[in-house]
Amino acid sequence: MINLLLSILAFGVSVFLLAVTIRFGLRNIGKLDAYFSQKNNSTYAGFQWHYRIPFDIGIIPEYFFALVIAYDNYFKRNWWPLKTAAFLSLFLFFAGLNNYTTVMSYFSFQLIREGGFTALFTSGSLVLFLDLIMVLYLALFTLLSIESIRMHGIYAPVRIAAYSLLSFFMAQLSLITISLILFFTFLYIVFKIIKFLFFSSRRRRRNEEEEESASNILNKGMKEFKVELLQWEEEGVTEDETTTYAHNTNSSKKERPKITRRKRKPKEEEDIPRLHPD
Repeated sequence: MINLLLSILAFGVSVFLLAVTIRFGLRNIGKLDAYFSQKNNSTYAGFQWHYRIPFDIGIIPEYFFALVIAYDNYFKRNWWPLKTAAFLSLFLFFAGLNNYTTVMSYFSFQLIREGGFTALFTSGSLVLFLDLIMVLYLALFTLLSIESIRMHGIYAPVRIAAYSLLSFFMAQLSLITISLILFFTFLYIVFKIIKFLFFSSRRRRRNEEEEESASNILNKGMKEFKVELLQWEEEGVTEDETTTYAHNTNSSKKERPKITRRKRKPKEEEDIPRLHPD
């Protein structure tokens, strides 16, 4: 029992330290970007990508990211590699649900040691799916390298290593969070069934009121974040349109119409208007 409690405590501490490392690491990387850009005399700010799952369901993972990396880091566009790594980890989670043993043998290189390099292409659809995930991670690393080289030049390896490490941590934290959500959802359903069968209606109503107060806090935070996110996205689109309009206005200057001046003929004496007939 003590070993179980110690394991749970160690697991909780490790997850907390992982989240803290991502938050403060991303904050310090922003300062590092500014420092290297100044040394390299670079004004390139990176790809500045922002994307999310459409509709209201896309607010849920964004709220998770905002809680992990903090609001001041979230409303920037330099952490797209972390988000992409987190979304790709969803595919790893689905693969683990399908066959956890195969996934572990794939990433521990046991599959290659037993069947050779050709086993990566001849071991079934799940292994091919894992190959596709690895190709996507390699594409992510390539894009990160291109962005870092364009930003910092010779200082790019430092940025590549830092963002790769934080992306790996974010992928790990996302996998842990999804697993915990499913685990506690299962426990919650079991608890609801037991409470419905064995507890009185009065006690059940009191517990539901307490649960509603906790859920109200989460819902309130989610609604506030949704308003800020939609406003931020709208401002970003408006700024892009304004920048594009200004660029087009400067590039296409309107030509002034040519004014042709006609020479006025001097009036003859007969043309002079007279006020009297003589």
